[in-house]
Amino acid sequence: MGTRIIDPQPLIFDHAVQFFTISDSQFAELVDGWSNKGLVRQWQGTIGQLEAGGRFVSFPSSTPRYISVNGMRPLADSILCQASMVNVVRPCWISTLEPFNGMWHLSENGKPHGKFDAIVIAHNGVSEGFKWLTPKIQASNARETLPSLGIVAHA
Repeated sequence: MGTRIIDPQPLIFDHAVQFFTISDSQFAELVDGWSNKGLVRQWQGTIGQLEAGGRFVSFPSSTPRYISVNGMRPLADSILCQASMVNVVRPCWISTLEPFNGMWHLSENGKPHGKFDAIVIAHNGVSEGFKWLTPKIQASNARETLPSLGIVAHA
């Protein structure tokens, strides 16, 4: 999650995930817990787009939106502190993703970083850098059950 803080105000900007919505009862329970701890709150802000000429057009109201009180990154850090099955490696730049025997093998400049049933790539912005991965995804024969997950996030 990408949160930037600009001092001295401070101004907080989330440039990867600005807000989230709830569409599942189990997730709603998690969000209620975060809300009770003061980590998130419902956001009433206007969402829309700028048209040519600079005119702002708001989108119709949708399901309730939630934001993290101090930016999304602190929320993610709070979740990671409570998770015993998650191992976060920072800094780490995954340079190779290879499908082999139904699993993804991740490495950083030749150093192995694990084998996973599935991967999630989170990248800040549009990148030409992942075009090389498309043929590998199409050629892989991923398993139907996914007991392990690798997340590749580049800010």
